[in-house]
Amino acid sequence: MKYHILHLLKVIFISFLVCVPGIIIFSIIWQQHIKLLATNDLLCSNTNFLEQVFTCYKYAQTLNKLVLIVGLILLFLGILVFSIDGYLAYRITERKKTIEKLERIYNNHY
Repeated sequence: MKYHILHLLKVIFISFLVCVPGIIIFSIIWQQHIKLLATNDLLCSNTNFLEQVFTCYKYAQTLNKLVLIVGLILLFLGILVFSIDGYLAYRITERKKTIEKLERIYNNHY
């Protein structure tokens, strides 16, 4: 059962890697959109211009941090899944070697 979950997580991670260029482009476009809203006074409704720019900048910076955190978490999970998958493959081959060795010992003894 664990092996099926690892395959599912691997597919999710690979799908994420395929979607990363689109996410990066969307992030760049989103930042340009936030800048446009800040200059057109559509996002912030404060009377002081410096306060408007600062508030919009904080908003964009918070979104950038959120995207970075989600990306790093997904990258960490992907590396974790691939390392666990590799470890399980290693354990399977070691178990097969041990079984073959025990079978040879058994067959030579009897």
